[in-house]
Amino acid sequence: MFVAERPGHLVAVLLAHPGGIRPVQAGKVGPAVAAGALAARRAFDDRARQHRPELCHLRQDLVAPPVCAHGLKHPSSLSLTRILFKVIEGRLSQRDASVGRRLELFCAAQGLELGARAEVAEAFVVGGLAGRAPSTKGTYRSVLRRMAGGPRPELATPFGGSPAPPPYTGRERAELWALAGAQRSSWRRASALVLLALGIGAGLRPGELATAVAADIVAGGGGLTVHVHGPAERAVPLKGTYAAAISDLASDGHLFCPGSADRAYKNLVNNFARGLAAGPGAPELCSGRARSSFICDHLAAGTALGELAYLAGIAEVGSLLRYARHVAGAPRSKAELRARLAHR
Repeated sequence: MFVAERPGHLVAVLLAHPGGIRPVQAGKVGPAVAAGALAARRAFDDRARQHRPELCHLRQDLVAPPVCAHGLKHPSSLSLTRILFKVIEGRLSQRDASVGRRLELFCAAQGLELGARAEVAEAFVVGGLAGRAPSTKGTYRSVLRRMAGGPRPELATPFGGSPAPPPYTGRERAELWALAGAQRSSWRRASALVLLALGIGAGLRPGELATAVAADIVAGGGGLTVHVHGPAERAVPLKGTYAAAISDLASDGHLFCPGSADRAYKNLVNNFARGLAAGPGAPELCSGRARSSFICDHLAAGTALGELAYLAGIAEVGSLLRYARHVAGAPRSKAELRARLAHR
C-alpha cells in the first residue's frame, strides 16, 4: 500500500500490482477517493510512458505497508506518487526516492505526520535507522534536508563520517600496474591505466574520472596538469609514472572507457574495475582506494592541509581526518588540524 495525492481531493490509498495501480477498499473510502485513485493511476502511467517507460517498475518497488491506520492525514509534500513522478521526470534520484519511502514507513509506524521537517527527519535518522552506520544516517539526513529545503537546523545529532579506505601499498601499486598492462583488449588496458594515473596520481573521484577528456590534460612547467571540471573544479599537477602513463594514452575524446558509455552512471568506474582479469591474490582495483592513496601520499609528504584540500576537491579541511588515520604523524583530531593550519 502507499499514499498518492490527487490535487483538490482526499489522499487516495492505492495498491501496486502487476496490472498497474488500482484503488482498494473503494466502497469504504468513498467515491471521491476512488475517483482520485483512478486519476492518480492514469497520471502515473501517462508520465511513465511519456518520460521514462523503463522505470514503470518503480511503482512495484516502492510499496509500503498500509498507512491509513492513523487516518488519511499525510500532507502531499512527500507522498510516494509525487516521489515517483519526480524520479520518472529525472528530478529525483532513485536513492532519494528510497529515502522518502523509508521516511513514510517510519512516520506510518510511529503515527507521525509525514514530512521532511527538521524534527521529523531527526527522529527518523536517530530512531528509525537504529543499527545503521553513522555515515548512512548522515547521508539520509542530508537527503531529507535537501528535499525539504529551508534553513539548516541549529541543533542536530552529530554523525561521524565513514572511515576512508586504506591506501595502496607500494607492492600493491606495482601489482596493479602489471594487472592493467596485462588486460587483453586495448581499451581495457588503457582505461585501467587511466584509473591508476588519475586516481592515485591526481585523486579524481569516479564521476570526475569518467568524464575526463584528453583536452583536460595540459602540458607545461615540466609536467602535466589535470583540469577537473564540475562542482569541485580544480587543477591538479600530475607527475612521475602517472604523468608518463597519461602522456602515452592521451589523444582525443574521453580517457576512460573511450567511446559510448553511460558516464552519469555512478558505478561505471568500479564496475569496470571489478570486471578486469586478475590472478588469485591480486589486489582489487577500485577508485576509492586510488583516491585515498593520492590523499594519504600528500599527507605523508607534509603537503599544506589547505593546499591538499584544494587538490582533492574537498570543501572542508576537517574531512581529511578520514584519511589521516592511515598516515603516521598526521593530525588525529580537529584540534590538531586547527593547530597545524595555524602554523602554516
